[in-house]
Amino acid sequence: MKSIRLLAVCTALTGAMAMSAPAFAAGHKCSKVSSTVTMLTTPLAAVAAQASVATSILAKGMTAKGSIKTKCDDNPLIAKCTASQKACK
Repeated sequence: MKSIRLLAVCTALTGAMAMSAPAFAAGHKCSKVSSTVTMLTTPLAAVAAQASVATSILAKGMTAKGSIKTKCDDNPLIAKCTASQKACK
């Protein structure tokens, strides 16, 4: 059971990293990096979304500025959270 949960978290993080897309404007060094994750519980979705943003920033060779802002839908059936943070090169 523990391995199934770990697999679910890893799969969600991989999908979230693929969906996170910063919008780079020409000539700008900073952008907003965001990621949306859908999971069974709100706490898991929030942690996965925050981890995905942090991983995306590191993978792009950027430096995070400020704190990660997380917003979750209040749906009792399935949790969807979006995390975002400003990052600069």
